[in-house]
Amino acid sequence: EAYTLFQAMATGHLGMSTIHGESVEAVIQRLESEPMNIPRSLLSMIDVVVIQVRTEINGKPARRTERVTEMLSFQPETKELLTKDVFRRNPRSDSFQYMAKSHILNRIMEKAGRTEKQVEKELQRRQTVLDWIVRQKVRRYTEVAKIIREYYANPDRVFRRARMGR
Repeated sequence: EAYTLFQAMATGHLGMSTIHGESVEAVIQRLESEPMNIPRSLLSMIDVVVIQVRTEINGKPARRTERVTEMLSFQPETKELLTKDVFRRNPRSDSFQYMAKSHILNRIMEKAGRTEKQVEKELQRRQTVLDWIVRQKVRRYTEVAKIIREYYANPDRVFRRARMGR
């Protein structure tokens, strides 16, 4: 299954998957090992690896995103995969730290013909909607998906609802 996914991505298809691994390095090692045996050159098809962990917040078990790492390129001479952490979780404040400018966001910006300011504004709007979803205690994935679909259909209306808290 994994090999088929990577071959499809290599021909331009979109793909998304989950895999267990405590770090980007562990994920890469798992993908390269039996039974998946994904060649390192195909691993460059990965755009982003998101590492999630189980932790404790105020004495209660919780899941948190630990880091968001972009896969930048594959160096055939050294067989090295170049990566860059874009976000890391600060466990003391239970918040994200912005580590580096996103290569993927720049690529999306260029393809869409948008300026950095336009993309930042859109990301802030989406953050407002996500914060609203959390405040409203929307937990079911079907409800979250419905709001996201509504946002794509009419972003201004959903953004206004989120800003007004309704």
